[in-house]
Amino acid sequence: MVACLPHAAGWHSLRALHRLALELPLNPLGPPAFVFDIDGVLIRGKCVLDSAKTAMAELCPSGTWRFPTVFMTNGGGVTEAHKAQQLSSWLQVPVAEEQELGQRPVLVAGRGNVLQVAAGYGFTRLVSSEQLAAAMPTAVPFLPPLPAPLPGSCPVRDLGLGTEAAPIEAVLVMSDPSNWYVDLQLITDVLASGGVPGRPESQDPASPPCRLCFSNPDLLWANAFPRNRFGQVGGSSSIHP
Repeated sequence: MVACLPHAAGWHSLRALHRLALELPLNPLGPPAFVFDIDGVLIRGKCVLDSAKTAMAELCPSGTWRFPTVFMTNGGGVTEAHKAQQLSSWLQVPVAEEQELGQRPVLVAGRGNVLQVAAGYGFTRLVSSEQLAAAMPTAVPFLPPLPAPLPGSCPVRDLGLGTEAAPIEAVLVMSDPSNWYVDLQLITDVLASGGVPGRPESQDPASPPCRLCFSNPDLLWANAFPRNRFGQVGGSSSIHP
């Protein structure tokens, strides 16, 4: 079975894995499993590394996987189904999706289709930072005005998420946000207010119940640019509720 999971971690010694794959039929301990990181290990920017193609050809000859193989990435913003399709196309091997489920009212931050990704995990009470900003425009005064939410489409006004009736219980940063100003401000408001960002500071709880989860703890990561880029850890270190 091949899984594509949007979480951190990976194995960065592709050549070692390739060598090990060639030796596995003689391994008396039985078949192992393989875990591959994606960015910087299998692909660099939009280019698939030659060593990745070679390793995949050894692990999946003729479209049949010899051993359990998992692809893991902290580059979120797309569903496992979409990422599996990408990997199948890039690596020329069949990659299937596997999902995990959860249930909690949350604020979802990050670029890409983060609401769709979170819904794919089974979350049903979701609000994105963009939706929160549209419902509370004075919270982000330097953001250009957003279109007013259509009737029935605002989880804050219509479902009460982020209000006293339904405080936000967790914040999920599922990918690097495109606008750190908006996300950092709103995440801090949610954490400090105990899940009700519109609550006056004088009423903030002593111990905010919200949990903050980052999908990517990396300080730096590599893409096609010749210098490393900052990861989500820069944002996480800036939040002090």
